[in-house]
Amino acid sequence: MQKFQEKENPARDRGVGLGSKVKFQATQTTRLFIQQKLGGPSVSEYEMLQAELSNLQIKYDELLAEHQETCKELVELKNSHSMAVASTKETIDGEAHRDGF
Repeated sequence: MQKFQEKENPARDRGVGLGSKVKFQATQTTRLFIQQKLGGPSVSEYEMLQAELSNLQIKYDELLAEHQETCKELVELKNSHSMAVASTKETIDGEAHRDGF
């Protein structure tokens, strides 16, 4: 049985070759036709959804840019706060050392 399985199978090899050569690239019209036949949105609904998706993508990009700017400002604020705390500590330590504490 194992020898049979190890032998080349021309029918199987042809099937794999044909399968890899066959490619289906649906155009937008074909996809819309299939969606309509399967109970999907109409052309006008599809276009409305595409417009809504575009608007949402624009809003997302704007919010992402705003978020990144806020994060950048937060990092700068943390850095300036850390520097101020370090400077204050050095001043206090210097005064304490000078005063003999």
